[in-house]
Order: sequence, then C-alpha cells, then structure tokens
Amino acid sequence: MENPKAILDTSGLIRLQYTGLLPFLNLFYDEVRLPSHVEVEFITGPETEEERTQRFEFISSFYQDHSSWFVPCNEYG
Repeated sequence: MENPKAILDTSGLIRLQYTGLLPFLNLFYDEVRLPSHVEVEFITGPETEEERTQRFEFISSFYQDHSSWFVPCNEYG
C-alpha cells in the first residue's frame, strides 16, 4: 500500500523542526510538499536576523538532504 502525500503549513513546519521530528515524516508519507509561501513565512517569521539565518540554513540543507521525499511546491494539491 502506498503511503499518502502531505502538504505542510507554517505552524506544522515550525513544530516539527523544533521537536526534531521533521526527518521522520517520510515514515508516514511518500512525499511531503512545502508551499513557497510557507517557506517564506518560516524563514522571515522570527524577529532576529540570527534566527532567520538559522532557519534559512536549516530549510536549505533539509531540502538537499531529503530531496527524495521533501519537495517545494507553488500550490496546494
């Protein structure tokens, strides 16, 4: 049986990143999509430049390390 696909919203992304559970989504989903506006909200949300930089570096490396199942998208669906 094929696992379902998922689309993350900003709050889910923040909580999964904070708890360290984001890398385990592939155990439940064949593909996890991250809409471009969610990525922008995730990166630009923090007040400090340091935290924005950390989030940018995190999401950039996460895309690279998990590209087989974690993909950007420009729309829901």
